[in-house]
Amino acid sequence: MTTQLNFRFFVLLSFGILLNLWTWGQILVSPAQTASVLAQQLVGSGVQFSNPILTCAPNANGIFTALNSGLGLDSGIVLTTGAAATNKNYVGVNGPSSLLASTNNNMPGDAMLNVVAGQSTKDACSLEFDFVPQGDSIRFQYVFSSEEYINATCGPYNDAFAFLISGPGISGQKNLALVPGTNIPVTINSINSGVPGSGYSLANCTSMGPGSPFTNEYVDNTNGMYLTHKGRTVLLDARFGVQPCSIYHLKFVIADAGNYLYDSGVFLRAGSLQSNDLSTSVAAPRTLSGKQFIVKGCAPATIQVKTSVRTAPQTIKMNLGGNAVRGIDYNLVSDSLIIPANTGQASFFISPLPTPKNGVKLLTIKFKSPFACSNEQIADSISLLIYDSIALHVLTPDTTLCARSSFAIRAFTDSIVQVQWMPLSFLNDATLIQPVSTPLQSIKYFVTGTVPGAGCKLLQDSLSIQVLPTPSVFAKDQSVCNHSSVTLQATVLPNYDHYTYQWFGPDNFSSKTLSPSLNRVLSKNAGKYTIQVKADTSDCIAEASMFLTVVAPKPPVFNSTTTFCQENKIHTLSVSGSNVLWYQVNDTIGHADAPIINAATEGTYHFFVSQKDSSCESELLPITIEVKKCCEGHVMIPSAFSPNGDGLNDQFKLKPDFGNSVIQLDIFNRWGQLVFRTYNNEAWDGTFHGVPAELGVYFYDAKIACAKGGQVRYTGDVMLVY
Repeated sequence: MTTQLNFRFFVLLSFGILLNLWTWGQILVSPAQTASVLAQQLVGSGVQFSNPILTCAPNANGIFTALNSGLGLDSGIVLTTGAAATNKNYVGVNGPSSLLASTNNNMPGDAMLNVVAGQSTKDACSLEFDFVPQGDSIRFQYVFSSEEYINATCGPYNDAFAFLISGPGISGQKNLALVPGTNIPVTINSINSGVPGSGYSLANCTSMGPGSPFTNEYVDNTNGMYLTHKGRTVLLDARFGVQPCSIYHLKFVIADAGNYLYDSGVFLRAGSLQSNDLSTSVAAPRTLSGKQFIVKGCAPATIQVKTSVRTAPQTIKMNLGGNAVRGIDYNLVSDSLIIPANTGQASFFISPLPTPKNGVKLLTIKFKSPFACSNEQIADSISLLIYDSIALHVLTPDTTLCARSSFAIRAFTDSIVQVQWMPLSFLNDATLIQPVSTPLQSIKYFVTGTVPGAGCKLLQDSLSIQVLPTPSVFAKDQSVCNHSSVTLQATVLPNYDHYTYQWFGPDNFSSKTLSPSLNRVLSKNAGKYTIQVKADTSDCIAEASMFLTVVAPKPPVFNSTTTFCQENKIHTLSVSGSNVLWYQVNDTIGHADAPIINAATEGTYHFFVSQKDSSCESELLPITIEVKKCCEGHVMIPSAFSPNGDGLNDQFKLKPDFGNSVIQLDIFNRWGQLVFRTYNNEAWDGTFHGVPAELGVYFYDAKIACAKGGQVRYTGDVMLVY
């Protein structure tokens, strides 16, 4: 016992650590339900229950949903000997099998289960109620699971459960929780892997009865992610014959055997407690959007009714409803059906009648249970749509058009009809009721329509298209240099002498020849040109377009001055550009060398300059150069002066004519030393550093700004005397 408690503590500790890392899998349990809620969840069609009683610890029962858990059922109720839901206080049925579900609820056992298990039981959980079956049998589905599996298989602790029914025709209580095809109760030791737990004997399992243990009814859950119990049964089916409309009592009970350790549980499928074994099916020719239908004038639908095989015939009454009219929209069918003895099934046809169109109709058939206590209990129902007779018509008349012209074929059919156009040539989609055709030659289309599987006859119509001869025209893009000539090129097939042509293009261009020429092309002529070609045999026009690119490099940028002062000097003209060409007035060929201007002679010179981009030359940039006298007036320069203070010739100063100005004057001694400089034509008083300069000859260098622009330079000697 100490070892078990320590192990249990370890598992709970591990569970606490994993609590924030693990979501509760895909079995969701809502525990502590009332007896009424549990009974309502379990009971299905053909059963009315009353007086529900729940004898169970609150945490030991619940309702559940199971999503992709592999449990075998998707929702229902669960009864356990421990906890139903896993939470911070308990380990329930939902969670990984690495957790240990072993909760002591201190609840008593159950006397009937003491007999089933062969020992005393504890922690019993039971749900019981009265019920009235509407048919002559009941059934429900369930899964039994337990922590006793693996370690305690074939051991003395044989946790058990029972489904106990009592009522008319039953002596005492009858356990419905039996291994299929046997009278052996479902327990740990009757359904398992066949491998005893450590220290236990297989004899404890085989003693349950012939064939035990039933390994094919067992599922090992050792590494399960959503169910905590180590093992479970497959989905089992419980069935029992009853007397219709009589009161029975049913008790679902489960308990621990021998001790309170290691929980077990039973999952019962929601709505599976039923007492109606009548079922119907519709074998309709077609289904559309999940709804079965038939088509007027086409194949019928087969309605099949099944029940358990009985030795006497059964009469099934039917209510025919919906807005479909019997004898108008479908055949005259009886409002009852006889199921022959020893067959368990019968069928009949719903045949749609080929009457005038009046819209889609709905037929509903409700089948009454032959055991209905109120004689109006609906056991099952079906619905069937009835479509009008189908039709298919091509609305577009036989057509004449030009080759490569696209047009939509107009046709009509019912929405349920699938169409196919043949041949497929020139169609965008041959399965559309109104496809688009772009024919290159005359063609005849056939369209067929059918409702696959509906047994309708094949519908058919046709359309003829005559394609008039249309030439094919091709035009390629062209490129041309600015100011050059170009001939627009187009190819027309087939060769024919009686075509008419029409070109359109930028700058209002128009021409009626196949290959028009453009002379001295400019940038405004660039753009899209379109040619239309028509043969005299039809009005079909073929058209093609091309783009004309005019390459027009920009002229170079002139960097030099356009006016030079007359002087004894050479000037070379300069521009910014690449592949520059210079022209004089009468030149027809450009030269790469820039012109040279000799400013010694007064005159005017005219040039042109361009630059080339690949094979295209820019516009010619005109350049006019003028050489002129910039300082035509006189500049008076003294040849000597005497700074002796007598008021006569005491200073050396230049006197230019009106409009000209001295912008710099430098005076040097005989050794080349600068003794005086002025930028605003100040007079030299004959001193150097404030001391009278030596007598002798001095050299001057003067720059004169001319009134008409430009500069001149004067140099010479001046004598300083006293």
